Amino acid sequence: MEIEKFIIRELKNIIENIKDIEIKYECLNLTNTHVIEIYQHEIFKSNQKYIDMEINLTEKISFMYPKSEILFVKRGDFIELKKPDFTNIKNNDYISNN
Repeated sequence: MEIEKFIIRELKNIIENIKDIEIKYECLNLTNTHVIEIYQHEIFKSNQKYIDMEINLTEKISFMYPKSEILFVKRGDFIELKKPDFTNIKNNDYISNN
């Protein structure tokens, strides 16, 4: 549970720093994988500030939680987050208050 709180805190920082970004996050407990879905393809692909923050978060997770995996995907990729643990998307039924 500690890692989930850490990731949500880091995602809130990304949301504060990247204008109009929309994010979903879900922990897949079976595989200990933390999936972060970015809705805007252009941010995911070419916003250097976002890219730097993604790399930074990946490095932190690797160092602090070496048995966990983190996966960043863009909307429409091979995975669908059905019950996110956190999102900032207003029309989503699973908005977290964390």
